[in-house]
Amino acid sequence: MSINLNELLDQRAEATGAEEGRVPFEFNNDTFTFRDPIALTDDERDEINDLVEDGTIDDVTEFWLGEEEYDRFTTAGGTALMFQLVVQENARLTQGVDSNGRPTRPYRSSRRAAERKRRKQR
Repeated sequence: MSINLNELLDQRAEATGAEEGRVPFEFNNDTFTFRDPIALTDDERDEINDLVEDGTIDDVTEFWLGEEEYDRFTTAGGTALMFQLVVQENARLTQGVDSNGRPTRPYRSSRRAAERKRRKQR
């Protein structure tokens, strides 16, 4: 037996509704989208990690939504704290379970963590 990554990605897309690297969500009778975390490049992951450590919650939200979508979302009455609920729900929908039924956590690269630590010390 082998693991079929394409099947896993398809199942994940079905669970989240992700298309073309964006995940949709509804708010105030409108549909918005944000970047699908699994579709991020290494550079984008580094960028969001830096924003999480050094930016504001609004900066992080704008990263995920993109500038135009962020403007639409805030104009519709959305806030960065509200968007956290969307991120949490997306994580819940995509989180796996281990053989004991416990939720799994995404793997964090120790190389990237070490690099971020070095940058902060400068």
